[in-house]
Amino acid sequence: MLDISARRMCSTAVLLCILLAAQQCSAKLFRPFQSVQAGRGLSSISSSRREQVLHSMWAAPLGLHSADADHILRSGFKYELQGRNWRLLTKKLATPGSNITVVAFGGSVTVGHYATSENSSWPEEAVAWMQAAFPEVEFTLMNLGHGATTAAIASLCYYQDMPPNPDLVMVEYSINGCGALQCMRPSQPEVAGYENLLRNIMLRAPEAALISLGVFNWRTDVYKGVEIPNAYFSTGEDQHAIIAKRYGVPYVSVRDALFDVLYNNTLAKQKLGFTREEMLKGDPIHPKLIGAQMYGGGFVAWGVRHMVTLSLLHNPHHYSHPLLQHSRVVRRRQLLSWSPPSFAGSEVSEDLAPPPLPSFVSPIAAKQLDRDNICYAGMALKHRPVSNNGWEWVDEGRSDCRVPGCHKYGWTTKTVGASLDFELDTSQVLSQEDRQAGYKVALVIVFLRSHMNNPEREQGPQRGMGVALVSCISGCKCKPLKIDAVNTDRSSELDSLRTQVSSHAKCMIRIEILDESSSFGGHKFRLNGIALSAYTDDVPSGLPARLLFNKNHLLAVEKFVEDVPEPED
Repeated sequence: MLDISARRMCSTAVLLCILLAAQQCSAKLFRPFQSVQAGRGLSSISSSRREQVLHSMWAAPLGLHSADADHILRSGFKYELQGRNWRLLTKKLATPGSNITVVAFGGSVTVGHYATSENSSWPEEAVAWMQAAFPEVEFTLMNLGHGATTAAIASLCYYQDMPPNPDLVMVEYSINGCGALQCMRPSQPEVAGYENLLRNIMLRAPEAALISLGVFNWRTDVYKGVEIPNAYFSTGEDQHAIIAKRYGVPYVSVRDALFDVLYNNTLAKQKLGFTREEMLKGDPIHPKLIGAQMYGGGFVAWGVRHMVTLSLLHNPHHYSHPLLQHSRVVRRRQLLSWSPPSFAGSEVSEDLAPPPLPSFVSPIAAKQLDRDNICYAGMALKHRPVSNNGWEWVDEGRSDCRVPGCHKYGWTTKTVGASLDFELDTSQVLSQEDRQAGYKVALVIVFLRSHMNNPEREQGPQRGMGVALVSCISGCKCKPLKIDAVNTDRSSELDSLRTQVSSHAKCMIRIEILDESSSFGGHKFRLNGIALSAYTDDVPSGLPARLLFNKNHLLAVEKFVEDVPEPED
């Protein structure tokens, strides 16, 4: 412990020395280039205050306490980048009396609050570290995690639950919806959903800083008597990290840091102080308290500390500073070719001007217009039906948890012929200009897709999933949408399907259970939400994007790989 404390004190001392020297040099060399609004930016923070903030932040213990903690946590940080709004967040963190609102998105790992996690979660552990690191600042956390949901659902509905003007948004969605190779290409819907979520967060909270966390499914398989770790690529984080980098969002990965550690109990005990089994609550995904502390108070906290340190130490406009020009961070930043915005010929502080959104990465995400969706989910769905024949309002969530995301509200039935009617105003989605541009409205159904039909589970047909038909019965027109609620990848998650709908102030839709089933006779269906979304099919695409949708090309690529001859002995 003494060695760890000594190293931390040494690191802090080095940082403070660099800070003081940098401040003296920049005051002499770069005063003519200061922002016209510098009094409101980071440059208004005095050297002594920066020193206090750095000292306090680096003195706050992280959520991993082993001798190798710093190396492990550092290895989970993916990219050095000019983080979106991180200088603005740093200014608030360095200002005594600030009130910082933190929001978290993700699945059940983000929700947390299992008995084994002592009613905590990684977002709470991250905020607990922030409170210790910045004791003169007040923090408020809103955990918008929802169990068994994906980024696509959050991009439709949950982003609207954010409070006004959050300061920091933390996003985790690397497991949900990505457990069966659904997130391998940018053309896949769950990858698009992640990008749409980031964009919707940024549009709704343009001054918020963001940070992404990639968690991992630490499962194992047995093949020919040998225990095999989960595939390194069996996650959404590789595609998600590309998107995060594009949008200026720092990304921390537990897989990158721990894959070779947690699958080796001896090494894990040595490097972490605990094994994989001791970290998890009994399944390969959800952490106990010690895991939540490492995820939030360790990896996320390390990322926050790193970004705040860079913001405090670096002049925003002059990365050629003599004390910084040889650093690895600066060289990478110069490659980004970033330049601050300019208004009326005068440079203003990028602390105050949120950067514009970049062009899309995913060609599927690009079809979604940057407009607010209309969504009825959770309790907002309860009173929407105008006619109910055979459906019941339920909460199929966790009874041992008081966090909002533990609830799974919805309308459910197991009866063939059961129907629900809803009246929607689909005319409010598009503006007149949108209609003239040829944009369209999607009717999106959010429902439970489950594996409960699986005969290996010996649950019988009474728990099997059913098939529903969604149709427009008056006022508006839409192509009928048939939804099979069976999930073939042995997981239970919310999913969404959509159909185009015409604009009408009183659009009546019906959801009816058909006498069909791929569940050996089961007919359960749970409706969790209805959304209306603006989209377009006219998205200009270059050749690589077009090839993503060319089945013949994809088959040819697979055949080419299969036909590669084996090397001769």
